[in-house]
Amino acid sequence: MSEDARKSAEMVQGTLDMLIMRTLITGPAHGHTIAHVIEHTSDNVLEVEQGSLYPALHRLEYRGWVTSYWPAAPERSVSASPSAPSVAQSSG
Repeated sequence: MSEDARKSAEMVQGTLDMLIMRTLITGPAHGHTIAHVIEHTSDNVLEVEQGSLYPALHRLEYRGWVTSYWPAAPERSVSASPSAPSVAQSSG
């Protein structure tokens, strides 16, 4: 992968990460809800596929920026963690 392609891929990942964190400001959400909110707030310009969303959620969880848990519902919920970057907790 060329240096330009690598930087472009990192920018896309960083953008999705930021959009996810911004979505979680309002509280915990399931993955499909996160994708829907991102799509809705972009007037459907952005389409978030599962193949991008779930690896991003795992990446954010690995960094300690989100936590996930299994409530009584059959789906896992995700929320911003206290160690998340301040932009996720203060933008709005």
